[in-house]
Amino acid sequence: MRGARARLERVCCDAGKAILYVGIEENGGPHFETRWRGIKRSAVALPHEIVDTYELFEDALEVAVRTGDAADDVSQGHSLVANS
Repeated sequence: MRGARARLERVCCDAGKAILYVGIEENGGPHFETRWRGIKRSAVALPHEIVDTYELFEDALEVAVRTGDAADDVSQGHSLVANS
């Protein structure tokens, strides 16, 4: 019998506060694998422009969260960040 597995995932933000999701896999319960099978991490490389842009976004998002300006509307099924 294997031990119970758990995973925590932090998501930003609802009303300026982080959301913490907790997933618990019960002993003997079905296991759901989310990793892509057959693809090695080193097999895919993004252009530097995309990586650099994502890092700039992460930096801006951190500033928005710290200043309380990170509202996020997901009512249309996707993220609409108030501080664009």
